[in-house]
Amino acid sequence: MSINVESLAAWSISVTKAGKLRKVTEYIDMMTGEIIPADTVQIPVLDLRGKQAQKDMVLGKLRPEVRAFAYFVLGYANKRRGITPGINTLCHWYADLTGKRADNIRRCIPKLEAAGVLANENLLGPLFQRTGGSARAHLGEEAAANARYMMQKAARSFRIEDKARPAWLADSEPTGNLMTHEIYCDLMQRISSGDPVTLH
Repeated sequence: MSINVESLAAWSISVTKAGKLRKVTEYIDMMTGEIIPADTVQIPVLDLRGKQAQKDMVLGKLRPEVRAFAYFVLGYANKRRGITPGINTLCHWYADLTGKRADNIRRCIPKLEAAGVLANENLLGPLFQRTGGSARAHLGEEAAANARYMMQKAARSFRIEDKARPAWLADSEPTGNLMTHEIYCDLMQRISSGDPVTLH
């Protein structure tokens, strides 16, 4: 039987007691859907040091609007090699956040599939897949995705980079009780970018 190694993706893995990846035990053939035991195929050892550079190269070849959507989709990657929720929901969410039409956003999907970012509507391409989440994390994926979307939506509704400083804040000084306009803008920027927020 001839197997195209390039069409294989990790299906099940063996981990240590500490949760570290030990080895892949089964692969799935992305073309046929066949589950293949790892000991029946010879796959070269994957050097993960170059993986980020490969991702950057793939994403860098996309048009800016498609790349922006790709980053949005990758922000919802789960640890079961896919995305939560599915791509249809993400199209609607992205349309809502950007003010675009969902059917126009859906036109990006074939481009993401051609680039290898997506394998299908719920599965990421092999280069972008993540594994290793706990059962508890898997059960909380939907809630985490919804919380992320609501934070992005809230941050967008308060986005004020293009707005002038309100007149009522024109002469305000920092106090112990109120947040200055600049600090507020910085906080909203951190929330929208997904950076960790630390309040002092």
